[in-house]
Amino acid sequence: MVKIAICDDEIKIAHEIESAIRQMPFNNIETEVFLSGSELIEHYTSADRFHIVLLDIEMPSANGIETAMRIRKLDSNFILVFVTAYREYVYQVFESLPFRFLEKPLSYVKLFAVIKDALYYIEDTKSYFFFKKGATVHQLYTKEILYFEAANRKVKIYTANSEEVYYGRFKNVIGQLNPNYFLQIHTSYIVNMEYISSFSDKAVILRNHILLPVSLKYKENAHLGHLKFIERRCGEW
Repeated sequence: MVKIAICDDEIKIAHEIESAIRQMPFNNIETEVFLSGSELIEHYTSADRFHIVLLDIEMPSANGIETAMRIRKLDSNFILVFVTAYREYVYQVFESLPFRFLEKPLSYVKLFAVIKDALYYIEDTKSYFFFKKGATVHQLYTKEILYFEAANRKVKIYTANSEEVYYGRFKNVIGQLNPNYFLQIHTSYIVNMEYISSFSDKAVILRNHILLPVSLKYKENAHLGHLKFIERRCGEW
C-alpha cells in the first residue's frame, strides 16, 4: 500500500487533488488530507509515515518549506512534491529534497505524471548492495546507504545509523550501484545523491553535515551527474 498525504490549507483544492488521485488507474493507493503544516507534523510524530507528500508552500502558521524541513528530519525517505503558485520559491527549497513541483492551478495531466513518476521511483529504489565478510554474504538496502569510502584494501559503507567494513576492491563498488543515484566524487568516495545537501567544486556536504572531498579528477563528471540527478528528480514545471 502506497500512502499519500495531501497538505493544503484550501480545503477545496486539497479534496480536488485527493479526488483526482483516487481516479487514477493505480492500485493500492491510500490518501489522507491535512489542512495545515502543523497538523501534518503532529501526525508524523505520532502515527504512520507516508510514501508521498504533496505539500502546499503558501500556508499560515507552519508554511510548506518549514513543514518539509521538520518532517524530513523525522523521515528521510518520503517523496516530497511541492504545490505552489509561486515560482520564486523553487530555489529556496532544495535542502528539503523535493521530488517534483506542481504549479497551481493544477493540471490533471501533470498531477498524473508526477504520481506515476513517484510510484516508479519507489519501485526503482528497492534494491540491495551485496558484500561478503568471510564466507557470509551481507546485504544493505541501497536507499539507506549515505556513502562508500575506500580504506586501503577495505571498503567502508556508511548509513545513517551504522558502519560496515569489508575487504574488497573499491573500483568494483560503483559497477554494482545504480548510476541514477550513486556518484563517484573522489578516488576514495562514492556518494548517494539523495543525501547531498550542497555541492561545490571542492566538497559535498550531506544532510547530516558530513563533508566529503571532491577531487579534480572527478569534479566535472560529478557536477554533471549531480545536475542530471536534480533534473530527473525535479522534472519540468
